[in-house]
Amino acid sequence: MEENDVSCQEVPPEVIQQMGVLDLIYGVLFEPADTFKKVAEAPPLGLSFLIFSLVNITAIFMSFLTFFHLLGKSFPGGGDVRVDLTLSMILLIVFLGLLVKICNWLLSASVFHLLAELLGGRGGVRGLLAIVGLSYLPFFFLAPVELLLLIWGLNGVVVVTVMILNFLIFIWWLALMVLGVRQEYCFSSGSALAAVFLPIFPFIFFLMLPVLLAAIIVISIFICS
Repeated sequence: MEENDVSCQEVPPEVIQQMGVLDLIYGVLFEPADTFKKVAEAPPLGLSFLIFSLVNITAIFMSFLTFFHLLGKSFPGGGDVRVDLTLSMILLIVFLGLLVKICNWLLSASVFHLLAELLGGRGGVRGLLAIVGLSYLPFFFLAPVELLLLIWGLNGVVVVTVMILNFLIFIWWLALMVLGVRQEYCFSSGSALAAVFLPIFPFIFFLMLPVLLAAIIVISIFICS
C-alpha cells in the first residue's frame, strides 16, 4: 500500500498547467514517472494526440519509403521493379496507416483500462488514453532504424541490427506503459506489469515466432549467397 500511496500523490495544478509539447516530450523520454504523474492528474489529450500523430506519421512514412526502396533490390537486377508513386498515393497510404494506428490506440487503451479495473485499479480512461498516446514516443526512433535499411540495404548485419533496435524500442515502450498504468491506477509495479503484459502476451508469442523464423531464413540466405 505504501508504494501505491506514493504513486498517487497529487501534483500542484500550477505545475500541470505549465506543461507544453516540449515538456511532455522531454518528460516522457527522460523523466517518465514524474511526467505520467502529472498526466494522470490532468490528461493533456490534445497534446497527446498531436505527439502520437506526428510520431506515427514519421514512422509510417519512413517504413513506406524503405519498403519501396528495398522492393526494387529484392529481385535480380533491382531496376526491373518500378513503382510510380504520386503525392496523392503517398498521402493516402500515410493517412490510412495513421487511421489504423489511431484505432489501435483507442482499442488498446480500452483493453488496458478494462483489465486495470478488473485488477482493482482506480483510474480514468482519459488519463490512460493520454498515457498510451505519449508512450508511443520511443517509436519515433524507428525512423533512423528504417534509415539504416534505406542507406545500407538488406544484408545480414543490418537485419540483425534493425531487429535489436526494434526490440529495444519495444521494451522501452513496455516500460513506459507500466509506469503510466502504475501512476494512473495507483498500482504496485507488479499489478501494473500484469495489466500491461497480459493483453499483449498472446500477440508477442504469435508474432515473434514467425518474425524470428523469417529473420533466420533471411540471414541464412545472405550468408550462403
